[in-house]
Amino acid sequence: MGHRRGVRFGRSRIAVEGSQSLATSREPAMSFRSLARLGGVLYLITIAMGLFRELYVKGQIVVPGDMAATAARLSALDWLWRAGIAAELVMVLCGVVLTWVLYWLLRPTDTWLALLMVFFSLTALAVETAYAVLLIQATLPGAASYMDGVDAAVRHGMMGMALRTHEYGFGIALLMFGPYFLITGTLIWRSRVFPKVVGVLYQVSGVGYLLHSFMLILVPTLAGVVFPVVALPIFVGEATFCFWLLFTRLDEQAWRAS
Repeated sequence: MGHRRGVRFGRSRIAVEGSQSLATSREPAMSFRSLARLGGVLYLITIAMGLFRELYVKGQIVVPGDMAATAARLSALDWLWRAGIAAELVMVLCGVVLTWVLYWLLRPTDTWLALLMVFFSLTALAVETAYAVLLIQATLPGAASYMDGVDAAVRHGMMGMALRTHEYGFGIALLMFGPYFLITGTLIWRSRVFPKVVGVLYQVSGVGYLLHSFMLILVPTLAGVVFPVVALPIFVGEATFCFWLLFTRLDEQAWRAS
């Protein structure tokens, strides 16, 4: 029995040591500074695309409470609406690569927690991508030739349903992003190379996303009131992390020693 236990212990130890050496040997051939700068650029693109889509595109086309006016603007500015769709897809593409970057930056702090962060991020991005199809669907009632015989009120209703469903779908994606922000903030807080205040602000962003998403699902009438309140803390948390990655002097020795 003692011999068998010794063999099992020896095999387990070899497996653990082998997995650890394999993990460290497969680190990306990039410096900490290069990874951080890449993450900052991707984050900046994501923020810019999000502001363009939410503030400019929707501001130019969507008229709250008036689908007839929204339909007329969407028909006249179809190219702008499609640019907004492209912006959202660019956000998703950047988000996938950014998740990879953050995994490598934060993995030395806690490998398993960093892996959980990746799962939440990719789940949220998958939901966001799936619901982006509804933005294309919103253009069909006013543009497709097979809809010519359909009453205008019906077409406006179909367009409004697509836009509203996308709003809920995007809210579900943000609900998945909430834990991602909380976990990432925790990893930043525990890291030796990131300022703790950046981690706290990032966690505040996560709380803001969770609060808005749950309000959208549970009390939709109050979601429009809650979002302006949480929007500024969310933006501050994300922008702070983005600009820290872009411009702050980085301690690569501390990162590799962690």
